[in-house]
Amino acid sequence: GGGFNVCMSCGAASVGRVTHAKYCSNKKSSHFNALGTAFMSDVLELEFDLRAGVSFDGSEWKSLLWALLAAASSILEIPESEIGATLYFNVAGKASIMLFDDVPGGAGHAMQLSEDVPQLFDTAFKIVSECLCDVNTCCYGCLCNYYNQGEQHELSRAGALKILEELDNRYKLPL
Repeated sequence: GGGFNVCMSCGAASVGRVTHAKYCSNKKSSHFNALGTAFMSDVLELEFDLRAGVSFDGSEWKSLLWALLAAASSILEIPESEIGATLYFNVAGKASIMLFDDVPGGAGHAMQLSEDVPQLFDTAFKIVSECLCDVNTCCYGCLCNYYNQGEQHELSRAGALKILEELDNRYKLPL
């Protein structure tokens, strides 16, 4: 009934006061009375507990998010439109990426991904490490797709690789 407040820079949205992403410098939001709808769906939350002193910027986290979405789409053999993700910093200050079924009622995609998270990270690593485009950019063979056109200038294979390599060092993922 009351609408939503949305930050046009970081994409944070809320029915009340907007909590902006850590990297967002905008700190202002716009009010929309009819922004969207709520629907039930499956989710997979990935929380990243990094070593003390290790941090990454917003563009690196976004690059990882899109690498994970590309991996999810590849593993499940589904269109990119059927799975979505959001990046946020939780109350403990840890980065989290939430993958969700982007179809009303859910299709079980997030649930399937939760059954083999190491494969998700392994596939994401292969996507960003094996592409032949410049490592400081991205292309439609790795991170770019129709849904991230507005932020492709921020994405890079190097950004995703930095985080994936740190996670491999921290958790010994099978990359």
